[in-house]
Amino acid sequence: MFRPARSRILSLLWLSVPTLLWSLSLRIPVLCIDPLLLPVIDRYFPPRLVVCCRLIWVITFAMTLLMAWNIFPHTYLFYLREALPFTPRFVLGGLVIALAVLIWFSLLSNVLHRMGPSYKWIGFVGVILFVMKISAVLDVVNAPFIQQRIKSPTLASAHLLVSSLETNESAAGITKTPENTFYSFVRRQNRLPAQIVLMVVESWGEKRDTLAAMVGDIQNNGFQVKKYGFTSYLGSTLSGEFRELCSKYIQPSDEMMSAMGNLSCAPKYFDDQGYQVIGVHGYEAAFYARSTFWNRFGIKNQVFGDKFKSDPQCPGPFPAVCDESLIRRSIDMLDNSAKPTVLYILTISSHEPVEPAALEHQGRYFSEVKVDHPTQIVARRAISALMERLLARRTSGCTLAYIVGDHQPPSASAQGDIFGAGEVPYVAFTQNCPAR
Repeated sequence: MFRPARSRILSLLWLSVPTLLWSLSLRIPVLCIDPLLLPVIDRYFPPRLVVCCRLIWVITFAMTLLMAWNIFPHTYLFYLREALPFTPRFVLGGLVIALAVLIWFSLLSNVLHRMGPSYKWIGFVGVILFVMKISAVLDVVNAPFIQQRIKSPTLASAHLLVSSLETNESAAGITKTPENTFYSFVRRQNRLPAQIVLMVVESWGEKRDTLAAMVGDIQNNGFQVKKYGFTSYLGSTLSGEFRELCSKYIQPSDEMMSAMGNLSCAPKYFDDQGYQVIGVHGYEAAFYARSTFWNRFGIKNQVFGDKFKSDPQCPGPFPAVCDESLIRRSIDMLDNSAKPTVLYILTISSHEPVEPAALEHQGRYFSEVKVDHPTQIVARRAISALMERLLARRTSGCTLAYIVGDHQPPSASAQGDIFGAGEVPYVAFTQNCPAR
């Protein structure tokens, strides 16, 4: 009596543990569909090869789960050394137990056969969902829900392989010292204001005509645009931080940490000139070793989303303080500072895949600017919120604002024909500054 029930429970665990892990890591309900394909593999492969396929998939699943946190294979040694000591024990313990359970399941024979008659339908449902996921990834169908809530480690790994090959090809023509960055911009200024804002906008992409239209809106609302255009990018958000703060293209790796000791970055540059530097981000400090990197950059005052738990939280792959609320809090810090201050804001709400509800309204500004990609709505809303907050200050001195994208929306760069290849926009403007 209990043996059939036990067998069905084991089968359900094999199907549900990957989904549970992915849902907990992203903090939104998702469905991991790869285990549903197991009946197909069982049918066409011999038993030993089936076990090998399962074990390979478990490794692929673990790697893909780490990739969802922007932890890629070439960075494993770095994260083991730099981030592991700061990772909560319950997170590490849970991951180790879950991985052990999946490996154990992989060694069991006929795991899903124990479900009885429903076994034959599992593979059918898995194939249907797999085809739907492929169609959504290739933009054959416009299905944000499938992109957001259905996950396939197998497809994600294949996409990573293709993307890495394309990145290696595109990186060949990129110099190690980008020309247009925040750090290079401020170092060229003869005199800097006492208040400076750098905002790195998640997944911000523009075309030349839409960026020019945005610049027009910025100028028409009382700001003085000093420079705008495009800079080349390479890699993820962290690479974008290196580019803007240190004027270097650097990817996270174990070897990178020794190189960081010789880097001259903007926070140290401002610290030497008597500024305090405040870094603000809507997500948690424990993930991505961001706090570790910010320490290496020289950002001594760090404020993360866990300090603003009462503020509105925006959903998405990384639920965090909504950009608009984060920007409001950040400008308050700038206004309350009694000494020259550099405020570094790293946004997150426009991280793909973007929740459909986040696209329902635009910001106060840029509403007439053409939208070429959905993430522009959220990214522009953050820029609009910064402008609105700066204009709302009753008293403010001369302020410099520098806004730049970390990287293009991944879905846009994958298509290759939405924005200029390998480039992200930037704009620098001042408020209440004397004409020079």
